[in-house]
Amino acid sequence: MSASKAHDAQSPSLGSLKIRLRHDIHWIAYPNTNRWVALDPIANAFYYFSQLEYQAALLLDGSRSVGQVLETVRNRTLNSYPTSAWIESFIHKLHRSELIEYPTGFKTNQLPTPRNRNSFFSSLLANPLSIRIPLLRPSIDYAWAQWIAKLLFSPYAITAILIGLLIVSYSVASRLLSRPNEILYDVGKIQGDRWLVLAALLVAIKSLHELGHYLACVYLKVRCAEIGALFLCFTPCLYCDTTESWKLPSRAHRAGIAAAGIYLECWIALAGGLVFLNTQSGLAHVLGGGLWLMCTVGTLLLNANPFFRYDGYFILSDLIGAPNLGAQSSQALWKSFIAWLGGPRANPQDFDLPIGLLSVFAILSMIYRWVVLGSIAFFLWHFLVPSGLGLYFLAIAGATCLGILRTASSQTYGLVAQLAAPEPISRWRLAACLGLIPILILAIFWIPLPNRSVHRGYIELHHSIPIYAPEDCTLTSINPMAIEPQKSIDRAGQVLVELDEPALRFEQLASMQDYTEILTRLELYRQAQGADETLAAEIPTLEKLSDQALSKVRWIEQRLEKLKILSPSSGQFLSKSGWSISGYERGEPKRHWQASLSESDQGKRVQRGELLGWFASSDQKEAAVLVPAETIRSIDTNTPVLLVADANPGRSIRAKIASYSNDPVPFFPSQLAGDAMFVLERDERGLWQSETPLYRVRIELIDADPSVAPGGLCSARFDLPRLTLAQRIYRFFATQFQLANDAR
Repeated sequence: MSASKAHDAQSPSLGSLKIRLRHDIHWIAYPNTNRWVALDPIANAFYYFSQLEYQAALLLDGSRSVGQVLETVRNRTLNSYPTSAWIESFIHKLHRSELIEYPTGFKTNQLPTPRNRNSFFSSLLANPLSIRIPLLRPSIDYAWAQWIAKLLFSPYAITAILIGLLIVSYSVASRLLSRPNEILYDVGKIQGDRWLVLAALLVAIKSLHELGHYLACVYLKVRCAEIGALFLCFTPCLYCDTTESWKLPSRAHRAGIAAAGIYLECWIALAGGLVFLNTQSGLAHVLGGGLWLMCTVGTLLLNANPFFRYDGYFILSDLIGAPNLGAQSSQALWKSFIAWLGGPRANPQDFDLPIGLLSVFAILSMIYRWVVLGSIAFFLWHFLVPSGLGLYFLAIAGATCLGILRTASSQTYGLVAQLAAPEPISRWRLAACLGLIPILILAIFWIPLPNRSVHRGYIELHHSIPIYAPEDCTLTSINPMAIEPQKSIDRAGQVLVELDEPALRFEQLASMQDYTEILTRLELYRQAQGADETLAAEIPTLEKLSDQALSKVRWIEQRLEKLKILSPSSGQFLSKSGWSISGYERGEPKRHWQASLSESDQGKRVQRGELLGWFASSDQKEAAVLVPAETIRSIDTNTPVLLVADANPGRSIRAKIASYSNDPVPFFPSQLAGDAMFVLERDERGLWQSETPLYRVRIELIDADPSVAPGGLCSARFDLPRLTLAQRIYRFFATQFQLANDAR
């Protein structure tokens, strides 16, 4: 404390100044906290002050100097010792808020210039993605509003919507997860004016969201300050200013007003979910799913998130009793940073929560906002540029960059000003902090980072031949040599599997009978052609019918011959397999592979095209992995690769690249059709196609696990050449520009 007193001995120029607080300022105790709210009736603005600041403000009556006010506050305070830097910062705060009157002859340039809070340009730069234009101040005495609010916020309505939304959301989520590819296919059909319909729905949803706040104010009899137009990402909708809800003594009521918009979106989500569940396809089906998605997942990510200054922020602020949580957390982080640079430490009494907790909240909010900002930019880039709305995207990006530049310049000015503060920061620490910037830049451009890429694939035998069921038929016999482990076929032409189809054999008998009858008639006509010219004229027709019947007989015989599946050479037949659990070891299931074909399967029906197994001249296994163009350009046969099979995810398999294709796969393999890593849609032929071109890489398994069987899925990790962060950013934007140009 002696150091603080010694510093105060150097009386600043502000200490002898006599300042008077405006007489029209109203002070109101903030419910359930030690804070006070100053109401400016001219600007219709509210400002939060701590108990210590409130006591100091009441002493600013124009008869005492700032130094005398500081001494009086010190004498009344037991738990802290306010310094001259604190009183000067407090006077600056009052000056910026325009809550004080200046004595005659006082030069206002002794203090920072107040910010013009009502400047449209300033608000635009502060948040270019959220522009507000006030329109009207609605009354809370409308009969229709009171009737709707009473009905909407009754306990029965709240209970019904919560239960109904849970049931509908579970049903919608189950349906979406059960057929994700079909949903993507439906979304891909949204074109032209359907996007305009979705955009109009989004505007309507957000406007009804704000209507929910207004109805909550009506229900709790709190004046709604104003309703205006909000341009969110340059998309028009409404906004409702519920600032005066802080006057309510109940935290639950204040949080309820903040949550009313989300509550109204729950009703919209319920309606959209019911439409989605009761339709199979078409515009209504897609719009219903879109309503449910926007009002549940979208609302949780944006409106209900406390890291944005939206509903979730105000709900959290009211529930924990920390008014102006965002400003407090930003101020706590800034003062903690200044203290780390050697400046004055923050006074815990100026905050409603621990300084460390507020600083963590500020950092998390900053990270989340940047992530969301990048996601919005990525979304707008992919949808606006291909649609020919590049100027629209540039306008949003330009306004955002101006806002970032404005904030950065303001913070830089504040940091430099700390060098001339009564308790200045350390020049050495500031220099060390600024020295980290070029080091960080050098690290971005010069330090290579590991570059790993993971892709999905499936296991198959090296040079294997897949064997499919040629007909809808019955399994009659299986060669024991084909299904017993460690057994192989010693020569070509041996029977592997015998199939039979009674309907096909009956068709063979009927065809043979038809052919025999035609031959008999043909022989009789030939014998009688000399006596009857009419019979002679029919002989060419019978000969043609005979040839057709013979072709049909031979075609059926060929089909029957294919029911006897023979070995093409010496080798091994591996039937289609699947894994089963044979027990548990250390709490984990023990999995082993078993053939899906056995002697007990005789008499089993199989469908045409059903995979029965593979025949290979060797038992060498390999993986077929699908990779995008970016990966195929970065690999060669020497690229390190590690394989993990889905059947045994706890073990890594050493592998090496055997070959890779320079041409994309013509159609997506059925083995990976249900994998969540791929976004698929059907082409005009009905075949699955990937959203982006994929290339097949064949990987040889060096030490394959016995549990890894053909047909199983796997993941392959490629260790690609190392890249610096700058190279990664460059490649990312180059790829996005290329995709945008291709889409155009």
